[in-house]
Amino acid sequence: MKNKEPNLNREREFTVVLEALHSDFRVFGEGLSALREKVGGLSEKVDVLTLMVGILTKRVDRLSDKVDGIFEMTGRNTEDIHSIKTDLKKFYKRMTLLEQNFSNN
Repeated sequence: MKNKEPNLNREREFTVVLEALHSDFRVFGEGLSALREKVGGLSEKVDVLTLMVGILTKRVDRLSDKVDGIFEMTGRNTEDIHSIKTDLKKFYKRMTLLEQNFSNN
């Protein structure tokens, strides 16, 4: 009878160890499932952010094109203003000469 008792104790110990392992694996599996859900949600958010970045990139490109156009127009306007100033100076000189000639007569 003594020989059977140690085997029963070992079987019980083995059963307890197996139950503990089973419990640990269940907890691990639940944690893994929760992690998969979180990663799945994160993946969807990354997809949405990727789409939004693409849209914003297109908008920035369009704004950049508009700014480039504004710089070109500003350059042309600056040239036009310079030309107008030059013409006004010439006109002022001519008017001054005409006034002098008119007042001298």
